[in-house]
Amino acid sequence: MRTATIILGTLILLATAGMGFLGTKKSLSDAKDVSALINSAGDGAAKELKAHGYDPGRMKTGGIALAVAGLLSLALIGGMFTNKAVPHVAIGLLVVAIAAIVIAPQYETGATGGLSAKTFGYIVAVMGALGAAAAYGSKVLKDKQG
Repeated sequence: MRTATIILGTLILLATAGMGFLGTKKSLSDAKDVSALINSAGDGAAKELKAHGYDPGRMKTGGIALAVAGLLSLALIGGMFTNKAVPHVAIGLLVVAIAAIVIAPQYETGATGGLSAKTFGYIVAVMGALGAAAAYGSKVLKDKQG
């Protein structure tokens, strides 16, 4: 049973890391585009863009939080195999993923623009919670075995 939780947890956490890094790339590129748009627009248009959620600073901060969540999910994979610090890393992963949700703004990306950073945060938080549960289950099963 422990082998199944390790395999399932590893797959989920690898997907979590991938989504976190994809969210970072998307968030930073959107922040760069919005920053260029704000710099070329007048003061009134820039205020209107920020009022609709197009804040480059929050986009970058949310993207960095997604990158940290991706790194923590990779660290959780290592913790799952070594059976060390699993609860602490799992809690850190969930806290950072929830922080990414709170920090990152929800903004329109257009019909073919993909997901916003906040949506990536939701995905990373749910997948991270599932992966953390599998990692913790693996730790509990290891502790019961002796």
